[in-house]
Amino acid sequence: MTNRKKVQWEGILDTMSRARNGDTAAFSRLAEQYGPLMGAISCRYASYYADLSEARQAALRGLHEAIRRWDGTDFPSLQQFHYFLKKEIHRYVRNETARMAYDLRHYGQSIDSDGRLTDLPAAMADTAPGPAETAIQTERNQILQKALQNLPPRERQIVQGRIYDNKTVRELGAHFGVTHQYISKIYGKAIQKLRDWLTPYDIQPT
Repeated sequence: MTNRKKVQWEGILDTMSRARNGDTAAFSRLAEQYGPLMGAISCRYASYYADLSEARQAALRGLHEAIRRWDGTDFPSLQQFHYFLKKEIHRYVRNETARMAYDLRHYGQSIDSDGRLTDLPAAMADTAPGPAETAIQTERNQILQKALQNLPPRERQIVQGRIYDNKTVRELGAHFGVTHQYISKIYGKAIQKLRDWLTPYDIQPT
């Protein structure tokens, strides 16, 4: 683990520990950092809720549950820690949605934590992207564009050429006046930087 990643990892562990002990500011920082991840998860289940904001609230409760379930384990890598959060948030929202679906199927309503009946929207059968999915995709694209802007100019141009313009490494090599092996090396280095930056958001650059 590089020094930069080590500092980042230690900071996340400290924030997790304080959030687990009831520090609301620490919880808010985690919620902000992993907001796009929670948005992507809640979007899958948005049709079971009145609107996307309610689905996001379910994902936020999932983050709270993930923090509660964390036993202080020092994960071997940041990626494994991110996977832990993703798995726990998804598990919570999935279970809550399953309970809501059961209530809807048997009662036509859901029973909340206070024992009151609450009307639920039926799950939509249409699989075409709706407003929720579109909003999430727009948010993810904005994050990816911000990550690209963090790259040095030449690395950014090479990544954009490969991903958005579908240019080969030979074509890019000819454009920049270097060998295709050099382009491949720079491209691989840039993609790794993007992956490191985008991991908390559950976004892949390619």
